[in-house]
Amino acid sequence: MSISIKHAILSTVLGASFIGCATPPPPPPPPPPVAPVAKVEAKKDDPVEEGNAQFSRGSYEEALKGYNAALAADPKSETAAYNKAVTLQKLGKLEEATQAYQAFLADHPDHAEATLNLGAIYRATGKQAEGIALYNKHLKKDPYNSRILNNLAVLYRDKKDYKSAIDKVRTLLMRDQKNIDAYKNLALVYYDQGKYKLAQTILANALTMAKEQKVNDPDIHVNFGLTHLALGDKGKAMGSFKKAVEIDPNHILANYNIGALALGHRDYNLAAHCYEVVQKAWPTDPDVIAALGYSYQGQQKFAEAAKELEKAKAMKPNDEPVIYQLMVVWQAANEPEKALGYGKEILKVQNKVCKDDEYEGICGRMKGLEAMIKSKTAPAKEEDKKPKAKGTGESLFKEGPAEGDEAPPAADAPKEAAPAAPEGGDKPK
Repeated sequence: MSISIKHAILSTVLGASFIGCATPPPPPPPPPPVAPVAKVEAKKDDPVEEGNAQFSRGSYEEALKGYNAALAADPKSETAAYNKAVTLQKLGKLEEATQAYQAFLADHPDHAEATLNLGAIYRATGKQAEGIALYNKHLKKDPYNSRILNNLAVLYRDKKDYKSAIDKVRTLLMRDQKNIDAYKNLALVYYDQGKYKLAQTILANALTMAKEQKVNDPDIHVNFGLTHLALGDKGKAMGSFKKAVEIDPNHILANYNIGALALGHRDYNLAAHCYEVVQKAWPTDPDVIAALGYSYQGQQKFAEAAKELEKAKAMKPNDEPVIYQLMVVWQAANEPEKALGYGKEILKVQNKVCKDDEYEGICGRMKGLEAMIKSKTAPAKEEDKKPKAKGTGESLFKEGPAEGDEAPPAADAPKEAAPAAPEGGDKPK
């Protein structure tokens, strides 16, 4: 019986050409069979096909019901068992997915896709040792599986075992000297070791191979951008990240890195656009939420900024930059009472008490807020009730972040297009 959801997403890695093998490489393996086209329409009274149709629509909970029904009728159904594991992984139920993959591999120990997907879960949950053991076990029977080797190199890199990571890439390149992912992977290993120029050379080779194979790979450009950043050239870095977005406008890491650079340069419109893309993919990442809030703040969209920053604070209650910017946002929105409340939270986090004669930093700002509140509640004087000429007087509140401590902070260091172990396959068949 054929197993559905056949293909897994390969590791996203960096690359370089390899020179000087001691022995001639073995002949290349035969090309893999073409995967059959996914079936979308369900057959009547076939819970597996119904589950596949729901999976194709993105209705994973409904798909899971179909696969469970199929397993209730036939506990040995390979297709239902594998698809159930993949669906659990798609739903983020990683503990259940782990158990499902382990049970499936107990009956089908040579199944590469299940091995890759379980390895992905191990990496996502910080169990690199289990993933390494799993992949090495598979390689005993299938020593040149490119996906297993690439993802095993990723796990060794995670553990900073660079020698083992390079060894696995070498093994792969002995069989397939034009494997783009292997070169990308190798370049990341050198990038981690601070060998940025070497990483760039490898990336250039990966890019040449991608062009020869007519592959548009945005990750190559993202990681090129990282090497430029590491070498202190933000202009070239931004250019590389933008090339990645030209290939894939919704590329998460390219948008993240562009947003980080744009926020640092106070290009709040570009930063907001990019972080909106990222947040759709990472809706629960507090740093992304905070960065989007800073971007809105820079655009003077104070209500939207406060909403995002409040969400970020709920996830990280003692994050001082977030609390401080909430104080600034509410002050800019002419809500000094709320702003003062956040100032008090900062003092609590810092375990600090302001002195009467302290007018610098947070204490000076809080004294200013107290004065604003007092002026708002004090009865208006007769001269204040008279209309003033248009354009006279100076607002106590800035309409947007100014130079200095009121500007939203720059984002954290940009993130790499790091190699990720594969997720579940996309389409049941």
